[in-house]
Amino acid sequence: MSSQNIEKLNRSLENNALGQFKLGRYTDAGGDECIYDISKSSNFNLGLMGMSGVGKTYTISKVISAYSELITDVGEPTIFILDVQGDFDSLAGVPDEKINHVNFAYAHGDGAVNPLHVDPIGGIFVAVRSFVEIVKIFNNSLGARQAADLELIVNSLYKKFGFNKDDASTWNNEPPMLADLVEQVRTLIGSVKSGLEVDHLDAIKDILNKETLDECDIETEDGLKKYAAFGESVKKAIDQPRELGTHAKWNLERLESIEHTLVHMMSSGLFSGNNIKPEVGKINVYKLVKLQERDMLTVIHLLLDRIFSFAQRRAVTLNPTLPRMLVVLDEGKLAKESSKKALSPLNRIATEARKYGLGAILGVQSPDHISDDLRRNCAGFIIMPVHPSEYSGVKSRFHVDIQNIINLTPRSEGLVYLNDGRFRPVRLFAE
Repeated sequence: MSSQNIEKLNRSLENNALGQFKLGRYTDAGGDECIYDISKSSNFNLGLMGMSGVGKTYTISKVISAYSELITDVGEPTIFILDVQGDFDSLAGVPDEKINHVNFAYAHGDGAVNPLHVDPIGGIFVAVRSFVEIVKIFNNSLGARQAADLELIVNSLYKKFGFNKDDASTWNNEPPMLADLVEQVRTLIGSVKSGLEVDHLDAIKDILNKETLDECDIETEDGLKKYAAFGESVKKAIDQPRELGTHAKWNLERLESIEHTLVHMMSSGLFSGNNIKPEVGKINVYKLVKLQERDMLTVIHLLLDRIFSFAQRRAVTLNPTLPRMLVVLDEGKLAKESSKKALSPLNRIATEARKYGLGAILGVQSPDHISDDLRRNCAGFIIMPVHPSEYSGVKSRFHVDIQNIINLTPRSEGLVYLNDGRFRPVRLFAE
């Protein structure tokens, strides 16, 4: 290797350890290098905006490649790409063995999650609320009363599986699956239709699984004892407090609507698996391109929530100098939908995750696709050419001169903001 290449390699390794990488060269005032110094950023979030065909996704892939070479306090960072367009099958400069592909699809996919998973950090209260929120995203016509009913049913199901909201040692139990919840709802529906109490039916079914009347030969003393014991078990079950209350309080129409929604979720195959285990220190590409928008939004919400919790659990120390993890979402409309609520996982990642070592790269096509809250929480931002109809929006939201946007060369230039208070023109990734 030549001395020049050795010097270049050593400089690159030094920059990786310091948390710096080159974004290109400024095209104003002397053409100095544009260095992104992550260690000095107020957070690890980077936003990019540009219309289709101007090189935004390519720029994101180059940034991901640079991030993947950083040397953090836990080694190489773990990166999550939520690929909704199929743009990240490969990444420039990243060897295939460093990429872990997970395919979400309705058939023959290897990506599925259990929405009833309990995170030990949040416990049962958070798990129940999170699940109800996921169902609301999947079915945005779910009403307040249906949501309240669902919350009661899910709480009861967790209790049935040995979870105690006040005992953290139970939060690592094997969680129920969506099929278990559907069965619970169907039992409730049967209770309402028959007029029998659901808790009594469940208890009697449990007894029948252990003891059967066929084994009770009443012609023998032993058989009579078994028969009497069976009767006592049933009586004891009926005398127990009713966890789900009397059947009279449940509304059949609401229960059947809940069942319909849950069955649709289950039949998609996307919510009937165990939790995906990311490969630490690699680039995990979650391919969502084959999903319909409703399912895509639901899965994105789930994945962002799990990634945030994953970062919390693995944060051995707080406020690291460099990011240990990074999540990438390059789709403006989905970013907008995913950040509508203040406490949505995407907003929490943008505003709270820096202390856990987690950052986000967000790609959008329009200023309308990014909320003011998300924009304020991006320590860096790159504006590439946008459609002329967006000029006024970019000017008012980002305070840049329209002529500077017009002057940008597609697929090679952008206006870059890096904690220094102003946007400057940069020839991206120029030597």
